Amino acid sequence: MQGGLKRIEQDVEITRETDVVGLDGWEAVRLWHQWCAGDEAARDLLLRYNEADTKNLEPLASLLYDQMVARFGPSSLGYPPTRHREPIEVAP
Repeated sequence: MQGGLKRIEQDVEITRETDVVGLDGWEAVRLWHQWCAGDEAARDLLLRYNEADTKNLEPLASLLYDQMVARFGPSSLGYPPTRHREPIEVAP
């Protein structure tokens, strides 16, 4: 895997809600400035965008953990592999 979070999400079929699909970090900065200028709708969209970023990291971490266990053997910490299913629907 390589690329930014949005690219990796597409590669492993982790989905986002329609209103935040296509938004990126530059758009987040623009939304922040709009919110600072008093635009509550920009704040709400920025929160949904950030929520999608954070929620989508969990299934991605689970997938990567499973791949590392498969490649390098069981974790020295003794954590069992997770059960990753695709496609994943996350971040409302």
